[in-house]
Amino acid sequence: MTLLVVDGSNAIHRAHYAVPPMKHKGIPTNAVVGFMRIVKSNLRITEATHCGVVFDLPGRNHRHELFEEYKGTREKKPEVTEALAIQVPICADLCRAIGLRMIGKKNVEGDDIIGHLAVEYARAYDDLAIILSNDKDFADLLKYKKVRLLNPNKGMITRKRVPEIWGVKATQMVDYLMLEGDKIDNIPGVKGVGDVTILKMLSQYKRVEDVPAEMYPKAFRDPKAFKALHKQFKLTRQLLTIKLDAVRYDLPKLERGPIDKEWVKEICGQYGMKNLQAELLRP
Repeated sequence: MTLLVVDGSNAIHRAHYAVPPMKHKGIPTNAVVGFMRIVKSNLRITEATHCGVVFDLPGRNHRHELFEEYKGTREKKPEVTEALAIQVPICADLCRAIGLRMIGKKNVEGDDIIGHLAVEYARAYDDLAIILSNDKDFADLLKYKKVRLLNPNKGMITRKRVPEIWGVKATQMVDYLMLEGDKIDNIPGVKGVGDVTILKMLSQYKRVEDVPAEMYPKAFRDPKAFKALHKQFKLTRQLLTIKLDAVRYDLPKLERGPIDKEWVKEICGQYGMKNLQAELLRP
């Protein structure tokens, strides 16, 4: 058995920019077409017997409570937000129609749900749990037995491949990001510390909290500045660590169900997606 956990929010954004604009009676459909192709092709590639498609629901989560500016610098494009808001429910219905579970919980970030599903499935069944996403935050989860990360650009990433790709162990990915920062989520890193320095630090020390002041730029070597930096680390470690206990889920429900051909035809017919209909119904 194999579980495929789809980072839905990540995949639909990639689909939106990968597929040229398409509309049917004024309703955008390009992200739907791209998203469903991503899902279908990766189900085939992984031969997944179980699948969960996870989307972030609107609203705040525990990271916003820790850090008010969390994701505060994300570029806001109203036209993209509106187009995706229309298409997400269509994607959700099509996923259900081909026998997949749609999962999301208010006030819980999708990353935490994905982490829970993957790690708990691997533990419970001692079988592969594959996360489909290009978000490197998930590389931290590769420290768990039989968890994999399927990155659209880098292919299947195992625990052994993490040093090859990022230069650090899977157990150090959170520390790597604490130093580098995450511009997309507006999580601060350490100014003046580049890749070469990061790799040097983490080759000598397991955790950033153990790195001595003299290895940092001069601005952080003053005792007061160094103390402030460690206060920042306390926050960023919490922000970057995926919470595995944020939800509970009945794992057997992730088993793929039968395709409801009539429902697929109904949805695709409603939005003028005949080519997609043929692709989804093809064995």
